[in-house]
Amino acid sequence: MERRWDGAALGGGSIPAAEKNFRKVAPQDTNIWGCWRSRWAEQKICHSQREAGVRCMRTVGSTFNCQPGTLSAPSGLQGLLAPSDIFWGWLGRGKFWPQAIALSDDEGRSPSRCRPSNPCRRNDRVSSPLRILLIAHSFPPSAEVGGSRIARFCNYLPEFGVQPVVLTVQNRFHERLDHTFSVPPAIRVIRTVQYNTPLDWYANWKSRRSPAGSRKSRKDDSRSQAQRTHTAPARRLNQYLLSVLSIPDQYWGWYFPATQTGRHLLQNDEFDAILSTAPPFTAHLIGLNLKKKYQIPWIADFRDPWVNNESLLSSPPKWQRELRARVEKSCVISADLVVCNTDWQHRVMRERYSKLPREKFVTLTNGFDNVEAPPNLNLKKHKPLRCLHLGAIYEGRRIDTFCAGLSLLVKKKKLNPEAVKVLFLGETDESHIATCRKVARELMDSGMIEFHQHVCKEEARRILWEADLLLVFQGGYRTQIPFKFYEYFATGKPIFAVTQQGALSDVMAQTGVGIWTGEDDPCEIGEKFLLALALPAQPPEAIQRRWTEQFHFRSLSCQLAKWVRELVDGQRAGQPGRSSIP
Repeated sequence: MERRWDGAALGGGSIPAAEKNFRKVAPQDTNIWGCWRSRWAEQKICHSQREAGVRCMRTVGSTFNCQPGTLSAPSGLQGLLAPSDIFWGWLGRGKFWPQAIALSDDEGRSPSRCRPSNPCRRNDRVSSPLRILLIAHSFPPSAEVGGSRIARFCNYLPEFGVQPVVLTVQNRFHERLDHTFSVPPAIRVIRTVQYNTPLDWYANWKSRRSPAGSRKSRKDDSRSQAQRTHTAPARRLNQYLLSVLSIPDQYWGWYFPATQTGRHLLQNDEFDAILSTAPPFTAHLIGLNLKKKYQIPWIADFRDPWVNNESLLSSPPKWQRELRARVEKSCVISADLVVCNTDWQHRVMRERYSKLPREKFVTLTNGFDNVEAPPNLNLKKHKPLRCLHLGAIYEGRRIDTFCAGLSLLVKKKKLNPEAVKVLFLGETDESHIATCRKVARELMDSGMIEFHQHVCKEEARRILWEADLLLVFQGGYRTQIPFKFYEYFATGKPIFAVTQQGALSDVMAQTGVGIWTGEDDPCEIGEKFLLALALPAQPPEAIQRRWTEQFHFRSLSCQLAKWVRELVDGQRAGQPGRSSIP
């Protein structure tokens, strides 16, 4: 239900004129700098409304829709008032501070600034469900993998007495959308704007120039390369400026809207804890801001490392590394609980912050959800054998040595090229494909190795269940386990991983679901690949039943809810942090 302005009901009729003046003076601006112009227009609206005796209402974090559980701006002003409201509120000029937040939920109610009748203080709500503000930039229908973890926590946390309220961005700020995962109706989702930053302006400028550049011939490319050698100082300056503007990450335009929206939520509703999940690490800075202001328990969920991310091929400048380390340290010290998604990352964080209590750091892995196998699933091998990598191949992951290993097997006549088909399904950088063509051209020409772009989720799921061997290329991400591993794991299909020894190799040895090998030796990769082809598939029901307690998202959510309650109980008892968590 959308909250609308009704001038007749409020005793005034000047709102349409005010809206007209606003559109005339201040077009829709979602960047920080446009707020100065929008501010003047808002003052003009407020002046006309006061003359008509109409109360000036504000909406924080406007949305482009009025779906249940999202913020909604007044009719005709959606996307206009929120940016400058937030920006000027951040500057501390409270003359036109927002007075109401228009919300809609599944029950059709539109709560105002007033709290519910018979409100209960936090110290009295011992048996009632705990409410947690969950800050996540990636959340369904975003197609980003990072949103899957937090969305499944939201699905199960209410079963264990924790009711999440999600603070995220509007759908139009996601690169790709995937509507196959539906958020439970009981979950309240609040979506805010995200300001344009200089990084966005630069990306738009580059995109306008790219079509002309893509039509250049190789001769033109060589000429431009020669020209770039003469402009190395300018290029270094450009990279330096981009590094400065990407701190903490490219999504920092979300910080101001999310912080102010979070403050209004915490002021107007009762919340027991905050949970922020990153990357992007802007979410942790939002959580840090809210933690310092309201002093309620804060959980910082690190899905990926922030500092010393060993997967990066190029090391950032020293000043940038030191700044990241300083910001991360501030977040870790202020957080009441730091969640790592692998034991390897957990050990790294504990060693880096050895002076902090050990119980401050915990491990909560990714996992699998309920997976239904297709009807009439056949566990027998296909002819030819189907090997599948599902997902993108990007920096830090090597597939050239894998292709070279297959080429050696074919040349040594240990592998019939017609007996195996290898499919890379997803976005693969052209440089990776070119490198593979150099070492295994004959296999790519014969169709043994194929690269296809991503398909819809239903089609990808069908191909996944029809595969005989599932491939993982982890590269230098030693402290992480890709989310796709758990999707593979739930199918019961054997897994072949090319990775360095780390978190992924440990979990594969623990579960016995496949074979892993290093990424440097093509001969070793080829021999281990032959062993993996002979591994049998297991019934998915048996795999899920055996590992439910450790890797099912319901069990993981139960553990997370336990930590939340211990944090809240510790604060109610007057303790500064968690009491004791094994």
